[in-house]
Amino acid sequence: MEKVTQYLDQVFFSLPQTEQVLEYRDTLQKQLEVVFRAECAAGKTEDEAMETVVASAPVYEAICRELDIFERERNCDAKWYDREVRRLHFWTAIAIGLFVLSPFAIIAFAVWRWTFNLPAGLAFLCFAIGIGAGILIYVRRERARLKGMNPQGAFSPIHARYLVFGIILCIFSVFALGVSLSFWEGKARYWECASCLIYAAAGISMIVYFGLCRKWLKR
Repeated sequence: MEKVTQYLDQVFFSLPQTEQVLEYRDTLQKQLEVVFRAECAAGKTEDEAMETVVASAPVYEAICRELDIFERERNCDAKWYDREVRRLHFWTAIAIGLFVLSPFAIIAFAVWRWTFNLPAGLAFLCFAIGIGAGILIYVRRERARLKGMNPQGAFSPIHARYLVFGIILCIFSVFALGVSLSFWEGKARYWECASCLIYAAAGISMIVYFGLCRKWLKR
């Protein structure tokens, strides 16, 4: 019977040693020992008997499903899940805002008239896009981890103020751009046009944050 015990030691090595698991193992071991003795009594060697035992034993995944181990590992506290979701989507919103803001320096420096500012404008453009892309790569990896979680409990409410403020800022950015194009001339106009990107980036970031949190924290 030592071979049966060694086999079960390997199967149950990585499983939690709870009372339920130990009870399941004891029952399974008794069943497999009956099979092992029957095979040996039929004239098979111990190795041949063990092949029959292994073939008749449930596989590792089936044992985990039977004991509900996979499901318990996916369970998590709703407050922790809520906090992680909001953190990741805050950084997602920041990344989107950086993409919107990335042409800021080029427009503000008006490089089509003052070409010596072109390197600074391009540097800001590449910096903003690079940082934003890096944030999204990190967020994508962390979100994949959260997708497998099963939060237990209630989430905090998603306030609509982020959506309202975001829409207001987007409308204001369009209004400010219209005023800039209508009344200012020369270099000042370029700066005012670029400043509208700040309002647009902030507004879009708030809208994205609200939308993602609403999607992920909806029951």
